[in-house]
Amino acid sequence: MSKRQHSSTASESNTADTSILDLPVFETPNSNKQNKKTQKRGKKSKTEQDKTNQKSMADFVTKTAIEKTETSIETRLDEICSKLPNVLTKNDTSLIKNIIKEILEEIKEKFLGSVLKKLEIMEGSVFENKNEIDALKKQIKDQRSEIDAMKKKQCEAEFSHV
Repeated sequence: MSKRQHSSTASESNTADTSILDLPVFETPNSNKQNKKTQKRGKKSKTEQDKTNQKSMADFVTKTAIEKTETSIETRLDEICSKLPNVLTKNDTSLIKNIIKEILEEIKEKFLGSVLKKLEIMEGSVFENKNEIDALKKQIKDQRSEIDAMKKKQCEAEFSHV
């Protein structure tokens, strides 16, 4: 059996080109040369780039603010549209009047029902009281007739003794 030979790593090799390692990921060696040329041009180009970057950022901020207001307007319009079916118009006044009349009739029936129930209870108690009074009157009449009958007997007994 043969053993594998020892493989070398990048850290062990000194032959790696350090100029390639210094390049950013997305840059090519040609673009690196162009960057060096632009750096040599001076500070004027940097300030111009900064100004354009600031303008583009300001444009971006205003665009996002406009988009936010547009979306808030759209959501508000959607809310209004969802509420529109619940709005009553002048033509709906007859409908409203009918609803109010029906509700008042229901309340009136409930109120009158309770009043009628109380009246029936009171009439029942009055009727019972009248019957009781009539029974007492009859009892008084019967007792008076008994008293009169007893008086007659007593008078007859006195006349028969005399």
